[in-house]
Amino acid sequence: MTTCAFAWIAVLLLLPLVLIWNLTESKPTKVLRAHQRGHSWQTIAQRYKISPQTAGKWAKAENSDLGTPIWTANFSRLLSRRSLI
Repeated sequence: MTTCAFAWIAVLLLLPLVLIWNLTESKPTKVLRAHQRGHSWQTIAQRYKISPQTAGKWAKAENSDLGTPIWTANFSRLLSRRSLI
């Protein structure tokens, strides 16, 4: 019973934090994260109701702000695909 209670307490404490984090995240950050997960610019554009070019520009700008090279995500995705073959 105590394990179940601790699990519910953890959920009740973390759920508001996750919701606040998700609501305060900017669209460019969400676009960049979606692209890093492998979604196409067209899919991202439809989801956020923007043009594919805008999605690419936002991701590029957000990526330069974060200091992470965009090829890092693409290279790791390429390696993960090769390991599945």
